[in-house]
Amino acid sequence: MLGGTLGFTRAPGENVGTYPVTPNGLTSGNYTITFNPGNLTISRAALSITADPKTKTYGAADPTFTVTYAGFVNSETAAVLGGSLGFTRAPGENVGTYAVTPNGLTSGNYTITFSPGNLTITRAALSVTADNKTKTYGAADPAFTVAYVGFVNSETAAVLGGTLGFNRAPGENVGTYAVTPNGLTSGNYTITFIPGTLTITPPAVGPTLLSLKGAGTSNVVITWTAVSNVTYRVEYKTDLNAGTWSALPGDVLASGNLASKVDGDAVSIRFYRILVVH
Repeated sequence: MLGGTLGFTRAPGENVGTYPVTPNGLTSGNYTITFNPGNLTISRAALSITADPKTKTYGAADPTFTVTYAGFVNSETAAVLGGSLGFTRAPGENVGTYAVTPNGLTSGNYTITFSPGNLTITRAALSVTADNKTKTYGAADPAFTVAYVGFVNSETAAVLGGTLGFNRAPGENVGTYAVTPNGLTSGNYTITFIPGTLTITPPAVGPTLLSLKGAGTSNVVITWTAVSNVTYRVEYKTDLNAGTWSALPGDVLASGNLASKVDGDAVSIRFYRILVVH
């Protein structure tokens, strides 16, 4: 039977390495006891360093890359690691997903595994707006054009796919018609097509006053050449030398190539003129 109490003396240290462990404390009257050391081997702990996912818009600079650590022991942090944290980013600036892999950190106590994350590049916003155009009634449509807002990196419409086209609301009468661009495509831009307007104006030549006709004892029918969808105003005076004209109540919206107005308060002499209102 041995006396005493078995104990151990362990070389101090907690870093990765080999530390002698020597038994002690046992006694015997019948045995000469030799205490031989063994070894305590401390191996590396596993530490994963994973790049955090990041996003940017096409044309923007890369964001600041960061990492998440998993595996620290004893309340340790990245402050115990050596080296410098860096990143390898898969090349490319078009819309898509690119691997970002951390690197550069070292440790004597951790086996470090570097795991990639992703940088996602999303589309930039691009507006394509039809320019407002004007033409005179009866003329052909002008060439439609657009204005672009949102290009990055000094890019132009040359980077877009498809073919620029336009949808023009039907109609040839005086008025305003929507013109909407279409047909362009892009892998790097989200395109919004915004309509403009085509305004058809009355011809420069004014209306021609036709023969006056009587209607009853005091009514006079004034008739003139017109442009459909144009609004006219009839004015009169009894003395051509007078300074001002007076308007007959109520403007006339033409619905064809002739328009007319009844003067229900005509006197023996009145002079008339026709004005284009809009």
